[in-house]
Amino acid sequence: MAIPVLTSQSTYADFYVNFLLPNKFCLFSDELTVNWPARRLWTQPNGTVNIGALLEGFKEDGSLCVADCRRLEFGAHPTLNLSPSEYLSYWKSRKRHEDEQLLYLKDWHYFRGHEPALFFTTPVHFSSDWLNEFFAFRTDVDDDFKFVYAGPKGTWTPLHSDVYRSYSWSVNVVGVKRWWMFPPGEEKKLLSTQGHLPPDIRDRQFAFQDEDSDLPRCYCFDQFPGQAVFVPSGWYHEVLNLVC
Repeated sequence: MAIPVLTSQSTYADFYVNFLLPNKFCLFSDELTVNWPARRLWTQPNGTVNIGALLEGFKEDGSLCVADCRRLEFGAHPTLNLSPSEYLSYWKSRKRHEDEQLLYLKDWHYFRGHEPALFFTTPVHFSSDWLNEFFAFRTDVDDDFKFVYAGPKGTWTPLHSDVYRSYSWSVNVVGVKRWWMFPPGEEKKLLSTQGHLPPDIRDRQFAFQDEDSDLPRCYCFDQFPGQAVFVPSGWYHEVLNLVC
């Protein structure tokens, strides 16, 4: 199925009418983030991630939640807590240990310790941020839904839909990601006889065109540096890091 791509010339009205309101996904070109400082700060001259710059400034006694993508427990990757220096050490030596562990730094509340404006500007298309606005207003909890992910080639996120059935947007700053996205309801075709969804669907067959098929309809595409993905409510997806 064709992947809808919007450019920096696409207005908020275009996005709202054609994608947000009908709950359809789309991809934004890298024009949307061309002036983001993060793209310069977190990218090395050879195009790979500058993991040292990303971890710089965090207290050594801070704890990072890291998922081991070599293992699955109850449909999810087990996690462990590492200090910034421990994860940096893993990253630098990962090729020697990739058969043992494949560690993905996920759901990192990076902007609790850094001013967001120093790294990115929220595109107007995503400026109505209901979930973060709600949690910023609350005084009983200190939480947000602004995350940074960093992982080497081969790290991945199991099949899931986003928390609270929310809408989300995801910019790939460095590297290449592969996405598998399922329109609402198509995930039911993936259920096992026990009614469980598989965590990994990469070996499955899909109906990639608008065809009469019992196979689940799926959008499969690669996301390149600077591109943004709009993930609508209730769309199940799996994501794989191809290049870091």
